[in-house]
Amino acid sequence: MSSPRSLPFWRSLLFVPATNPRFIDRAHERGADAIIVDLEDSIPASEKATARAGVSSAIDFLARRGCQVLVRVNNSDHLVADLERVVQPGLFAVDVPKVADGAQLRRIDELVAGLEQKAGLPIGGIRLKLVIESASALMSLQSIADFARENARVVAMTLGNEDLAAELGVEPSVVNLFHPCQQIVLAARSAGVLPLGYPGSVSDFRDLSGLRANIRRARTMGLVGSSCIHPSHVPILNEGFAPGAAEIAKAQRIVAAAEEAARQGIGAFDLDGHMIDEPIIQRARRLCEHAARAAQRK
Repeated sequence: MSSPRSLPFWRSLLFVPATNPRFIDRAHERGADAIIVDLEDSIPASEKATARAGVSSAIDFLARRGCQVLVRVNNSDHLVADLERVVQPGLFAVDVPKVADGAQLRRIDELVAGLEQKAGLPIGGIRLKLVIESASALMSLQSIADFARENARVVAMTLGNEDLAAELGVEPSVVNLFHPCQQIVLAARSAGVLPLGYPGSVSDFRDLSGLRANIRRARTMGLVGSSCIHPSHVPILNEGFAPGAAEIAKAQRIVAAAEEAARQGIGAFDLDGHMIDEPIIQRARRLCEHAARAAQRK
């Protein structure tokens, strides 16, 4: 059972390790649209229990400061213990790594629902962000998208660049990750959820010019936001995944011309030598809406 789907506005999602109080204490000041408290890759095996013990207070601290809080859990033997700690008031979503297929996601949905009920929370209120990071998961994208379409918990899908590249035995380059990112866009849009990520490595966090280029490329592909591992990435993502002034002005002209054409009973029309019809008008309206939400965040 799920509540009606309402998609968040996520250009930037900043990772902070659950075991680093200094990072958690300042995460809400970084300007990210959401904060992901990490129990998985940034936490060594010897520290998992310590991270889990402190995650509840981290969720509460960040939620009280107006953050949309996600927690990346371990999709392993630690999963149940992680979920038991994180399903609480203030948690917006569970970040689910190493998604395998729709059957696995149904089990996770049942676990979260049981914990919501135990905590007295609305069933379906806690969302899911899905991370696709294996060849087998890419081959199972149809079942994953089917689950996402049917279950309103799911609000986003993304690619796990480094893990996928490691499994494939390739560098996490634009060339090698471009097609998988396109697959994420197709699967996410078919399910009605946000497609997140960008083609390229996420490990070289000092290469800010390379990140800017990757984000520009990601936006042209239909990706709308991404996670990041360093605060310096947040403004780059926020700017790169938002339309520029020229794009906004063009979209506004299209919308205004479409409204005038509709008053005259005209469907398709010419604007600056371009034929404008309903798909183009829809894109322009979505861009204007996106720009308005970005302006509100500023």
